[in-house]
Amino acid sequence: MIINKPLIPILFITLFLTSCASSQNGEKIRSLISPSSEPEVATTIESQPTEDIPQSSPNFEESEPKAITQSSSGITPQQLNRRVKQFTVRIDGVQNGSGVIIDESDNNYTVLTNWHVVQEPGAYTIQTSDGREHRVNYQQVQELAGVDLALVKFNSEQNYQIAEVGDSDYLSEGQSVHLAGYPGVKTNNDRIYRFYNLNIVSLLDTPINKGYSVLYEGETISGMSGSPLLDDKGNLVGIHGIYRVDDPAIRKGSSYAIPINTYKELVAEEPETTDTVASQQSPSPVAIKEDTKSVDNSITVSKKQTDNIIAHQEGQASEAIATQPGPDGMVVELLSTKVTGQILTVAFLFYNPEGGKVFSQPINQVNYIEDDTGKQVGVLQNEQGGYLASPGTPQRLKVHRSSDPSPVWIKFPVPSPETQTISINIPEVIPFDGVPIK
Repeated sequence: MIINKPLIPILFITLFLTSCASSQNGEKIRSLISPSSEPEVATTIESQPTEDIPQSSPNFEESEPKAITQSSSGITPQQLNRRVKQFTVRIDGVQNGSGVIIDESDNNYTVLTNWHVVQEPGAYTIQTSDGREHRVNYQQVQELAGVDLALVKFNSEQNYQIAEVGDSDYLSEGQSVHLAGYPGVKTNNDRIYRFYNLNIVSLLDTPINKGYSVLYEGETISGMSGSPLLDDKGNLVGIHGIYRVDDPAIRKGSSYAIPINTYKELVAEEPETTDTVASQQSPSPVAIKEDTKSVDNSITVSKKQTDNIIAHQEGQASEAIATQPGPDGMVVELLSTKVTGQILTVAFLFYNPEGGKVFSQPINQVNYIEDDTGKQVGVLQNEQGGYLASPGTPQRLKVHRSSDPSPVWIKFPVPSPETQTISINIPEVIPFDGVPIK
């Protein structure tokens, strides 16, 4: 290439100026590049190597396997199923059903099931979790009075797990429960064990069909009658027995169980009879006051109850405001009514000189009525929905029918300022009318 000579000085001057500018601005140019950028990346990589990430953050959800659903007790349904399967049995015979082992004594096992499963006399066998079949002596089958429950016994030298009996008073709508049993008919050899995860949808205040009051979602199959209903801890809280179609158009219905506390109350041991109790006269109806003439015929009043009530009427019972009869010989004494701020506290004594079983009633049926306004007022509840009353559970008043008095207290909202007297109502107890407010 030929370069014009007059241009040579101009090229040298241009190159010289460019070199100076580069030398003066070199630091400025280098300062535009972060001196720590690449080292910082290197440091970050070295301080958190891939293989060390799980160790440095073991609680990260990303470092854990996919979660397995757990119950509120921390037991997974799989763990619960393994436990429940050990005490759930299959009943074959004239009728087919399921059952649960609830007791053992001297190699004699007791199974709780539905009465309609074994009510027809005949030959029955019980198949346990190990596949063994045990003959049932039908003469030992026991129907529990008034409910669709029965006790069936079998003998075995094998060691079988026994169910832990829970407390059905703590059941609530929306609670998760579990059902285990053997649906199907034996002739098709399809009676295999099944385990269901369900939810309670309703609890009836008044049982239907001989004791059924716990409703839960889902359709069940023939052969499941007598199956155990269990809470998240694996405790026995009911006995499944019937399925009813709520909407025939879509064939959708609910399953029903008898709460286990019904069984517990029926088999509760009677207290020992003393000479004093044995010498008392047989219970006989009695008219106490004008306001108690309409006593329900299902409530019998014993001589001891009569003596207590008459003693109060004659002014001999100074501690009680009033005394009324309850079910099965029980006596209920109203001790006091006390207003504190906006709360009315009512205290009672429950006792039964003749002994008996547990007195258990839904607290939402306990109330008082303002005599002057006719306004009905229910029991106070806490933030969790539990009723403020004792003894019992958050939803039920529960008193052991014993000759030893049991103190009971119930808290209500305070009556209207102009109200002077109220009438207090407890299921199966004659109402306390005209109670003064202090």
